[in-house]
Amino acid sequence: MPINTQKSICQLENLPKPREVSGVNNETFNEQVLEYYEPVVLRGFASDWEIVHLANNSLDAVANYLCKHDSGKTQRLVTTPTAANGRMFYNENLDGMNFSVQQTSLSSSIKQMLRRPEGHGSENYCIQSVSVRDNLPLLEEKFPIHIK
Repeated sequence: MPINTQKSICQLENLPKPREVSGVNNETFNEQVLEYYEPVVLRGFASDWEIVHLANNSLDAVANYLCKHDSGKTQRLVTTPTAANGRMFYNENLDGMNFSVQQTSLSSSIKQMLRRPEGHGSENYCIQSVSVRDNLPLLEEKFPIHIK
């Protein structure tokens, strides 16, 4: 059954806007964010982080930074054909999936993604839910807020 993209977009547009909070730090995070247990936009939360500055300046710079901090733990790199438009589902014959999964380090995943020319190619990539603590432990120490 095809997805009604227009209907999906309308449903997303009608969702309530999340609450916005600015100036959050270690002392105010629990009070301003966690106590509410709801989606929240942390306006400017990471704007002064080194990794954000690198990402704003160069894809290669932020990729190198992440690779430098990678613990080497394997991740699930999901690959989908561009024609799937990011939708992971059954293949056309219904005898398998339209995506593949491989176990690889974060660094290897990043390098594989960067080999794909931007805006071109027959595959899209996704790494799902990577724990900073487990995969980038040295990077976690550089974050100014620590959530337990």
